[in-house]
Formats: sequence, structure tokens, C-alpha cells
Amino acid sequence: MIEIPPSGFGPSASRFVDESQRLRLMVRLPAPMVRDLTLAARSRGCSITRVLTDILDATDIGAYGFTPDGDVPA
Repeated sequence: MIEIPPSGFGPSASRFVDESQRLRLMVRLPAPMVRDLTLAARSRGCSITRVLTDILDATDIGAYGFTPDGDVPA
């Protein structure tokens, strides 16, 4: 189990979920990015969610300077 801390917006309590669980996340993206994601999804025969999941799974979040506790170096 891993802890999902409160984000500061919305729910104010931590929650614990199984590490293998997939969670929903609502994001706002620029229209050109949504167009490109839609075209990529259509060409692959899958959903935009699947395309984004594949992109994020391949991303090294640590490369962006985030630490395991969610802090960003100064």
C-alpha cells in the first residue's frame, strides 16, 4: 500500500491504495495537445487515456526534480 497525500485542493485527507492500482486524474490540456493525443489514439486504435498512460509510464518523474515526498529542490 502507498499513501496518496492530500494535494491541497479537494480532499483534505490522505488515502492509501494498492501500489498496482490505477487512479483517475483530471487535467486541463491545451487544445493542440488534445488534438495530437486524439490523432495518436485514433491511429493506434485505443483511447486517449491509454496513450497518456503509456507516455506517463515511460516518463522518469525523477528527471523533473521531484523527490519521493513530492518536494521540488530549491
